[in-house]
Amino acid sequence: MLGIFTGPLFFFVGVGILYILVPKKGISRFWGMGLVGGLGLALVLTYLMHNVFGYWSFFGGDIALAGMPLFLSAAWIPLVILYCYWTSQSNEFYQIALAIGVFAFFAAVVHWYYLRQGMLVYVGWNVLYTFTLSLIIHAALYYYLYVTKRLGEFQQS
Repeated sequence: MLGIFTGPLFFFVGVGILYILVPKKGISRFWGMGLVGGLGLALVLTYLMHNVFGYWSFFGGDIALAGMPLFLSAAWIPLVILYCYWTSQSNEFYQIALAIGVFAFFAAVVHWYYLRQGMLVYVGWNVLYTFTLSLIIHAALYYYLYVTKRLGEFQQS
């Protein structure tokens, strides 16, 4: 339906949500995580899943480089910053588990949308695998923040 504008739309909606929900201090604090854990990880994962393993193939919906949707990958920058900020503000296990689950759910929903629109084809893969992989990735991002003590520093400052 949206064609090549789908990826840019997700990116700009993500940026808008970021600026509404996260203060500038939080954005600057987690900017590096957004670049590495968002864009970097999205590009590596998409390259592996598309070019190496052949599980994913994207068609339209974005500007692509080597089969990787660039705006959809870049949409993870604001979302990972939001995720890092959200988990840095969480003190309870259920809040962290909810953040991990919500972000994994929305990653699966975006893939489902792309599948329904014919902009993504799975080969030997399904949306449940995407959800599970996203759970693992978001848990690992949280673990990294926890181990490097980036959560406590932000809450104290």
